[in-house]
Amino acid sequence: MEKIKESFISSINENSYDEFKALSYYITGIGTSYFTVFFILSLLFYSDWIIGLYTLVFYYSFIGYMFLLIYPFAMVCTLDILVKCKIIETQEQDKNNFVKSWKYYLTMVWNLIVLISCFTVEYKGAEYVAHYKFMCKTFVLDKSANVYHIEDYADECNVAARSKKLQLVHGWQIEGKYPLCPICKEEGGYAENGDIIPDF
Repeated sequence: MEKIKESFISSINENSYDEFKALSYYITGIGTSYFTVFFILSLLFYSDWIIGLYTLVFYYSFIGYMFLLIYPFAMVCTLDILVKCKIIETQEQDKNNFVKSWKYYLTMVWNLIVLISCFTVEYKGAEYVAHYKFMCKTFVLDKSANVYHIEDYADECNVAARSKKLQLVHGWQIEGKYPLCPICKEEGGYAENGDIIPDF
């Protein structure tokens, strides 16, 4: 009995499968390279221009949003695995007539695992970007009150107004050492775990 190589994705539209797979290589290649470069630079430097370039590409453009949406599906297509399936001999020459073995259904599970993993990585990546923003942002350190203030609200904060020991610092200098001023947290509308600022 003749065999062909199929997967769940390839059986959806076999005529366009090769074209989509070739395109997915470009998408995942560009995306993975960009994410890798950003991650390496973020480990080496704390710089506003690094986070500015990242957010400009992915968070302030329609193309960036679409890329973040398409990237997981492109990765699924890139990592798709074809398995051998036995063709069912019929009078009609239909390539979709093949025996769907357990290996074929395993490709569905694999595709789902890759898709969920990609969205999870993007979610965790967004948390990492928020933390990196915090590390790069400038804050006002209040050593007398043993807290730090949001720079935009420091002038209006009563705690900061009473302090004589204020200095500008970056997030990486105070991470885990000082808590966020409760008044700045309330004025800024931040959550209780406001040490990592979600938006600037």
